[in-house]
Amino acid sequence: MPTVFIFRNIKLVIHVRDHAPPHVHAISPDAQAKIDLTSLECFFSRGYSAKDLKLITNFISDNKEKFMEVWNEYHS
Repeated sequence: MPTVFIFRNIKLVIHVRDHAPPHVHAISPDAQAKIDLTSLECFFSRGYSAKDLKLITNFISDNKEKFMEVWNEYHS
């Protein structure tokens, strides 16, 4: 499971052999979320505030090209 970035103590991870649609897992010691790479919709969140999710999705949006590159490397 490659960690693509670490952002504010949050690992942003793409699992190898995961299912579509392209998404990233945000994992920190006390929280988890799964975010769609295309729409930036949050599929699941436990422990993150709305403010945290906004920061995470903005970071993902700013680095979307890299996330998609990693997703396609493992899922094409």
